[in-house]
Amino acid sequence: MQARIDAKLDRRTAQVARWKAELRAREEKLVGEALDRMVRAHLDAELRRASILDTHDLPDIGARTIVTLLDAGVRTSADFTAVVFGRDRTDGSRVATFVRPNGLHLRVPGVGEAQATALADWRAAVERRARSSAPTALPPQRLAQVRAGTVARLARRIDRSERAQDWARWDMDRLRGRAADERRSITAERRRHRTESRRERAGLVQRQKQLAGAEAEWLRVSGELTAAKAESRRALGVRTYLRFVVTGR
Repeated sequence: MQARIDAKLDRRTAQVARWKAELRAREEKLVGEALDRMVRAHLDAELRRASILDTHDLPDIGARTIVTLLDAGVRTSADFTAVVFGRDRTDGSRVATFVRPNGLHLRVPGVGEAQATALADWRAAVERRARSSAPTALPPQRLAQVRAGTVARLARRIDRSERAQDWARWDMDRLRGRAADERRSITAERRRHRTESRRERAGLVQRQKQLAGAEAEWLRVSGELTAAKAESRRALGVRTYLRFVVTGR
């Protein structure tokens, strides 16, 4: 009995340990995802804070270039993710296009290779500064919320498991009770059949005895009748006996 209890406790402990490991991995994933969102939000905010007006002191970037960029919708470093270079189909010169956050390519007339390169370097520097100041861990309150969620999930899983085990025990007890009732019913039916069989056998034996007694009585009476007839024949004579048998006199 103790061995069964110990084995059940070991299985239960191993199961809870597996759940803890699964939830710990899930917690780490949630923390990582939350931190990634914080970093992306920080980078986006820093890139949006860097206005294209701040590029006025860059080489080859003048007021006209800035106005052209503003008119094209490039107002901050968040308005493009990269600069790519290609060849113009008409004259074969190198042209620069800005890659928008939605993936579309934007060509800004009047912005040449030198200006585009300077703008790409400026954006890369803004992103480097933003990444260097990005958060490296969740705030304690947010981390506590994630961990509280993990503890709550573990508690719910254990509670569901315990309730499932309680239901399984109840169902097993119910099935055992039904099996016991069926066994009792079968046992009672067998006893009733045995009682009826014994009663039927006793009745059969009694009838056999009665038949045997009746047969013996019949043989006795038949013998006595035969003896009486023989005695009558001897006493009356054959002729007189035959007349008696025929006429009754």
